Amino acid sequence: MDRTSRNLVPAMLDGAHDGEPLQLATALFRHAERNALTTINWYLWKKTIKSRWSRFLRASAIVLAVAGGVTPLLHAASPGLIASGWGYVALALSAGCVLFDRYFGYTSSWMRYMRAQARLNRVLVTAQAQWTAAMIRCAHDGAPADVLMPIVQDLIRGTAETIEMETDEWARELTEQSEQLQRTTERDDRQRK
Repeated sequence: MDRTSRNLVPAMLDGAHDGEPLQLATALFRHAERNALTTINWYLWKKTIKSRWSRFLRASAIVLAVAGGVTPLLHAASPGLIASGWGYVALALSAGCVLFDRYFGYTSSWMRYMRAQARLNRVLVTAQAQWTAAMIRCAHDGAPADVLMPIVQDLIRGTAETIEMETDEWARELTEQSEQLQRTTERDDRQRK
């Protein structure tokens, strides 16, 4: 997966088709580990873009709301300084920033990406700890290499399930936003008639 790719696409597994079971299990684990790390990096990179937009829109909404509230006070204190009507403009722009963020999902995406990245970190660190313990058992106790495969499978499954959960959340949010927009449009149409 390319960190800057628009989509998460797993890399092909190369060169892990022949050899000793321990070598094959190790190659598969390293592949799954790289895939998890690349996915974590993708979420961190995407999170950065969403967090910047989210903070900008939220900060703008706060500044504009304060400006909207202060404008009538400034007008009352010094009528020639600013027209009180500009307060309404600032309040409308503040609401627009919040709606823009909500409709395009910057804050919700940022939070989803953070949760996904945290889950992926937990899955990866757990797999790495289990892998190390199993490798020690293989080396010292002569445990068979097949004790390693459940760890690899858990890492692959945990990575895939995290991506699926985040995608399901995104789809649910998108559906809710579309339905809300549809209801608003229908209500506006009924009010015009």
